[in-house]
Amino acid sequence: MFDDLRRDVQQLIRQGHSLTKIILLNIALWVLLVLLRAFAGPMHVHATGIANIPLWAIPSSPLQALITPWTWLIYAFTHFSIWNLIWEMLLLWWSGSIVGDLIGDKHVRRLFLTGVLTGALGYILSGMLFHLLDRPYTPLSGTMPAVLTMMTAAATLAPSYQVRLLLLGNVKISLIAGVFFFGYALLFLLHPDPYYSAVLLSALAGYYYIKHLYSSLPSLLDIFGWSKIIPKKPKRSKPRIFTMHTKSPKTPSTTIRQEDIDAILDKINRVGFDALTPEEKEILYQAAKQKGNKPD
Repeated sequence: MFDDLRRDVQQLIRQGHSLTKIILLNIALWVLLVLLRAFAGPMHVHATGIANIPLWAIPSSPLQALITPWTWLIYAFTHFSIWNLIWEMLLLWWSGSIVGDLIGDKHVRRLFLTGVLTGALGYILSGMLFHLLDRPYTPLSGTMPAVLTMMTAAATLAPSYQVRLLLLGNVKISLIAGVFFFGYALLFLLHPDPYYSAVLLSALAGYYYIKHLYSSLPSLLDIFGWSKIIPKKPKRSKPRIFTMHTKSPKTPSTTIRQEDIDAILDKINRVGFDALTPEEKEILYQAAKQKGNKPD
């Protein structure tokens, strides 16, 4: 049984999309933390009431955070509660799947990295201010900054895209992202903490990331030199699926075939969004628009 499970996991890692690998890594590190806690015994207690391993989260001390740069990435894979892990992975899968379907798997990786690093930067900078004011705050851990980056990016790409929520029915993704953003903004006003500022800054990074795709704005990865972590391939063309209009009779919004959509999504997974022709981009845009307005 364990051999079959091991083979299934290996196949997922080899053939799965970036989103699948990110979620598997989160689960693996959470299991590792549980095992370390079981063998290490009582340790320093985190705000959630579960053992905290300082080397895994961004420390609340700015000086300590600057001398432990590896935590700027690894904090996003550190969860101190099973419910926290499940909630954040569900949100990440839902929003990341939308982004991957619309603009390709490579942008899922870059958005996740952008959210993680922007969250770390926002946390450290605001933490310095809190440190000067001598106000206590907790270490940063969890994937929520990257989740809000992905969610805001999905809402920016297709604001009319609708998802079905339990008890609420169909809700526009832009409304859901707005509720999360203003909810965290309200929490920051009621109880200022660098954690909330990290999440809010990451959400804005998701909006900026999508806007730079359709303009000459430089990406955040380039501005801060983060692109060296995940090198980008040369762009063949600027994606402009949401500003393009075509008079071609071959791609009317009412006669889009599911076979055409599947072929385009397969092409994105193989060679990337930038390899699509203008006609294929228009088909993808019309399909997203139709799906967003579907009643079911």
